[in-house]
Amino acid sequence: AELLTELLNLVQWCVKQDNEQLAKSGMNCLENLVMGAGHSFREADWDSIIDTITDVYAQTLPADMRIWKPTLDTSFDQVSLHSDTSMEPDNTQLAVSRADKNLFQHLDIGCVVQAEIVQTIDNIIFFPASSAKEDARIDC
Repeated sequence: AELLTELLNLVQWCVKQDNEQLAKSGMNCLENLVMGAGHSFREADWDSIIDTITDVYAQTLPADMRIWKPTLDTSFDQVSLHSDTSMEPDNTQLAVSRADKNLFQHLDIGCVVQAEIVQTIDNIIFFPASSAKEDARIDC
């Protein structure tokens, strides 16, 4: 149980790092752990796994999006709304602060992790092969 606790803490650490690939890897490791050793887990182990999934889900909810307001920051990068660079320089520009860019990057990673959580749960409960068959059947 102590080793499982350490592994689950490592999964949570991976998700907290604001690194999309690391977060995906953490969720993939959790899925492999459950798929490979889930048959030998006790009830307390399952409680720990469910708590971890719930915590990761809560940590990655894009709650900041509900309260976000554009920042008025003098250190911003200009991002043109037009793809054509030959247009006159006084065209409408969108100012995006570095803080906003960081926030959106964080939210983007959170959304990726949310999708990974859903996929992980889907794979654990329905197994990847049967889930893929069901998805293909529904898409047709």
